[in-house]
Amino acid sequence: MNFLNIIFYYVILIPISHLPYPLLYGFSDFLYVLMYKVIRYRKDVVLQNIANSFPDKSKQEQLQIASDFYRHFCDLIVESLKVFSISKKEVDQ
Repeated sequence: MNFLNIIFYYVILIPISHLPYPLLYGFSDFLYVLMYKVIRYRKDVVLQNIANSFPDKSKQEQLQIASDFYRHFCDLIVESLKVFSISKKEVDQ
């Protein structure tokens, strides 16, 4: 198992973390489509939570909130990957 972790870290995470931000956000958009449209990752739970939190919103508004949530969630995932290779200069910016 340790070997698989090393492969995952050095072959996937590190190269992705070195990508410039425009490419990272492009990857985030791909991840959004994959999670929201294809895999539908916990979509029923998210929609139910939004319906409980915003009962006065229309169904269309609730779907827009869910879409915005998934977009933000994917951005956070991708930005978290950048921490593996970010320089102090980039952090200061």
